[in-house]
Amino acid sequence: MLLYDHISTPIGTVLAGATSEGICILEFTDTQDFKHRIAKVEQYLTMKAVKGKNIHLLRLNESLNQYFNHQLTEFDIPLKFIGTDFQVAIWKALLFIPCGRTYTYANFSDILDRPRAIRAIAAAIGQNHLSILVPCHRVVGSDNKLVGYSGGLWRKHWLLKHETGRSTGTGEIPFSYDDLASIPFSYHSLPKAPTISFAAPNQSKY
Repeated sequence: MLLYDHISTPIGTVLAGATSEGICILEFTDTQDFKHRIAKVEQYLTMKAVKGKNIHLLRLNESLNQYFNHQLTEFDIPLKFIGTDFQVAIWKALLFIPCGRTYTYANFSDILDRPRAIRAIAAAIGQNHLSILVPCHRVVGSDNKLVGYSGGLWRKHWLLKHETGRSTGTGEIPFSYDDLASIPFSYHSLPKAPTISFAAPNQSKY
């Protein structure tokens, strides 16, 4: 069952959706393509979202409250990704960008060892359905310009300012494309590994 609830935050109301496996939707409700994004998730899961709560939504509400009150920098909530293997791999890679740090799209593509796939990577980042939890707001344009955030650039600016000075982690992405695409995700399931190159699929498919 796909359950949803509305959560108020300092930067607007979000719709959160979850199955028994984890959170699959976290979208700001006033964005232009909000309804399309929700419909896409419903279509993928072949089920309609129903108003309600489960343990994941309750934990999310508490965690967001802690995040916005400077009490939490890393989330520990099961996620269910809705996307292609390539998109999911990119979204998992985003989780390694620590709170308080940013990369440009070029930096991010270089770190993944796929500089020529920057457009495909940027497109995947733009299709993220899990705002804040999967921190696509930490990827910025050249010269640190704020670009490409479905929740609105003013929110991207707010989130980055909110996270300033709270840097955690190294920012390394220690997994191959195959690792990121195939492992079942939880914040505790990602194995520790040395840094290796990122092998994206053939660009012609994207």
